[in-house]
Amino acid sequence: MQFLPAALLAVSALVSSVSAVVPLQADVTAFLNSEVAAPSGIAYKGLVDSISYPGTAVGSVIASPSKSQPDYFYHWIRDGALVMDAVNSLYANGDAGLESKLWDYLRFYTKLQKTQTRPSDGPALTASTLIRFSKALDYVAANWGKGGNCDLWEEVRSDAHFYTRMVQRRAFVEGIEFAKANGDAAAADNYGKQSWYIGERLDNHWDAGRGFVVETLNAGGRSGLNAATLLASIHTDTASGGVIDQFSPTDDRIQATIPKLVESFKQVFPINGATKNGAGLPIGPALGRYSEDIYNGINTSEGNPWFLCTLANAEIYYRMIVRYKTAGTIKVTDRNLGFFRYIGVQSSLSAGQSYAASSAQFNDIVNSLAVRGDELVRRVQYHSGNGRLTEQYSNTTASRSVLATSPGRMPPS
Repeated sequence: MQFLPAALLAVSALVSSVSAVVPLQADVTAFLNSEVAAPSGIAYKGLVDSISYPGTAVGSVIASPSKSQPDYFYHWIRDGALVMDAVNSLYANGDAGLESKLWDYLRFYTKLQKTQTRPSDGPALTASTLIRFSKALDYVAANWGKGGNCDLWEEVRSDAHFYTRMVQRRAFVEGIEFAKANGDAAAADNYGKQSWYIGERLDNHWDAGRGFVVETLNAGGRSGLNAATLLASIHTDTASGGVIDQFSPTDDRIQATIPKLVESFKQVFPINGATKNGAGLPIGPALGRYSEDIYNGINTSEGNPWFLCTLANAEIYYRMIVRYKTAGTIKVTDRNLGFFRYIGVQSSLSAGQSYAASSAQFNDIVNSLAVRGDELVRRVQYHSGNGRLTEQYSNTTASRSVLATSPGRMPPS
């Protein structure tokens, strides 16, 4: 899937922001800067090459070049939006050569929009992407609460997915400003109401008794712990304040969820027994989609770690650092105290206390977040080698040369 390079590039961009305020480990920044984010890097090239791929419609974004075992040679609305969001960020940061890609995508999606039939996460993500470059939100406003739709992994149908609701809410929040800027007060008012309605429903996903955010409400046979929760927080994090702070990376409910999610994978992936790379440096835990997963990339047998999910854990730590540095303070609560201990904070912390940027506690927290984030990127580097990412990697083999067969594979360069 081509949003895997997008995820790696997103982490790389965040590292640039984080390293300006917190020293990150040299091997991690070197990997991201030279082998990933540079135009010659494999992740960058794979991302750009997936747009208007040979034999496809101009402006489309292939999910994967694989046409068999399995056939993923399609444009997926959600994945395309996430890829183009990364392209939009690169363009905004000065990569002017990508402008034509954005215009091609806009024209392609304008045609594609006429064929959409269900109110899922794809249109909402597309709206967020296009709002920042050009309007694709009215469809979401008219349909988001009608009937069930698929979860992020396209497996469970429900009208109560955390990820879907989060990206729909973000699209409405951004749409308010877009509508106002274009003199459409009625649309801005409608988007504001829809955002409020979704925000009310989102709070239902917090299970106070079990202490974590549940991805899909009333999904039988699953615990509710799901990496889609992290991705939802990441994909809606604009750091703009207001309603968008609900379930942001520094929301104590998201933080409380992380240890439980990570531990669920430690129990099912033997590969997590490997805690150091070839150089003897620590590597973080491998994460998959959810612990009950049985999809192996082609059929069903057993789930594997996903690069996307492992990177999501790293990215959310880096985003916490950026938010804390911007705010200049960290509030410790009963819900996130255990999280701070989990990531290795040694300083004395008390629930109910806030710690200023000048305090030892503040610095201990942000440094611990940086160390844990780097370890997770190092896990990805260890199994990918040079930035080329498959969808999954083996849950039992520590050798980085052995990767699970998956639709994310790319032909040799």
